[in-house]
Order: sequence, then structure tokens, then C-alpha cells
Amino acid sequence: MQNAKTFTLGTKKLHLVFLTTVGSGLHQLTLSNSDVDLKGVFVWDRTATAGLETMNDHLDCKNTEPAEWADLMQQLNVEFNLELEAKDDLELWGAKKFFLTALKNDFNMFDMLFSKLEPKFKADVFQPVLDNKELFLNMKQADNRFGGMARGALHEAKKLFRKDTKTPKEDNDLKKNLAKSLQFFFSLDNLLKTQTHNPVLSEEQRFEVLEVKKGLVSLEDVAKRHSELSEMVEKTKTMPNVFDKVDDRETLNTLLFNLTLSTQ
Repeated sequence: MQNAKTFTLGTKKLHLVFLTTVGSGLHQLTLSNSDVDLKGVFVWDRTATAGLETMNDHLDCKNTEPAEWADLMQQLNVEFNLELEAKDDLELWGAKKFFLTALKNDFNMFDMLFSKLEPKFKADVFQPVLDNKELFLNMKQADNRFGGMARGALHEAKKLFRKDTKTPKEDNDLKKNLAKSLQFFFSLDNLLKTQTHNPVLSEEQRFEVLEVKKGLVSLEDVAKRHSELSEMVEKTKTMPNVFDKVDDRETLNTLLFNLTLSTQ
């Protein structure tokens, strides 16, 4: 039996129930400069939530006290034999925040739920969530969310492109956003056609995204391809019954309730 793992953030205790690889490592889009990208789900211990303080349900390096975050990363390194560094992407989501964000059909939450990789850690209490991951799917929500992320990524890339001088990080972010602008549309089209999420694109689709990520395709050509993929998605949306699948909030609410109580 695998129980939740308890860690500390400053003086507060949290119970980790899930930790898995996301990002390029999951998508099979890794380059030599790709970093580690992990996301997890936790429940605050009741001693942290019993008082007047409002607890943060989305933990990362940007919204957590640096020393406390570094200490938590070290705890995870020791417990799971990881080698996380400050540059690596780590995000931990409170269970309720995770459920609510997944119900918006968020791409990143879906990657966590539908990943076929062996997780770094999975408590038994989280298995029912994975067993019922299809209940989060809502095709209209996915259309709005994935499509919005595709357009947003291209917008961010264009903003970076207009800068006269760019730092190495900004240049890398430009390429990543251009690649994501295509990846999100490919993923949306696949989702609408199959009625489920697969984090890994087809080999042909991955090749196209990687070419952009390597900086081998111009902004003009990516923008043109972006428009073509948008039209492809619009055509897919005319298929019969494509928007029939909706989420099951009542069952998910029960799953969240059981998950939260089981960790205390």
C-alpha cells in the first residue's frame, strides 16, 4: 500500500499524492537544452488549514519563499532520488485547485492525467482520479482552452520577435512559444477527433513542432501554418457529435472529497 508522502514548506505540512513528468519529456519533444519539468498534486495537512491563514494552492518558485522552496525541492530530491535544480520547472497543485483547473480542460492538467509515463510518485488515494480521468473531458471547454493557448503562444512569440535585442532566454522562449502555437492546435484537433487526450503527437506532428522549436522555421511560415491548423480544427468541429462529451462534476466532487479526507 502506498500512502501519501508528507513534506514541509516552512512550518506547514503538505501531503503529496502525485508527482509526474510533463513538458518536453512527456511530449517527446526534448532538445539538448530542455530542463526537467515536474508537476504534482498535494493536500494541505489540516493543521495548516485550521487557522485564519489562507493557504496557497499553487506552489512554484515564483510564489513561494525562496528558502522554503529550495528546502522542499531538496526534500523531494532525497525522497524520490531526483536531481532537481533551481532552473528546473516544478509546480505543485492543491487537490481542489487541480480539479477545478482540470475541469477547465487545461492542457497541463490533462498532460498529468493522461500521461502514459510511470509517475515519479503515486499514492493509492490518487488512483481513482486517474481511473476516472475521462470524466474531466468537456469538448467545448477543450476547444476554448486549447485554442486560446495556441493563439496566446503565437501572440507571445510575436511580442518577443519585435524586440530589437533578445537575451538567450528570450530567444529560447520565442522558439518555444512558436512551437507551442502549433502543438496546441495539433493536440486540440486530435482530442476532438478521438474524444480523449494523448500528450504525445504523431511522429509527423512531432517532427514539425521540433523543427520550429529548433529555430529552423521563420515566424512568417509558422504564422501561416498556425492559420492552416486553425482552419483544420474548425473543419474538425463540424464532425457529427464532436461536442457531445461533457464532464461529470458530481462524480468528480465525490472523488475530491474522498481524496482530501483520505490524506488526513
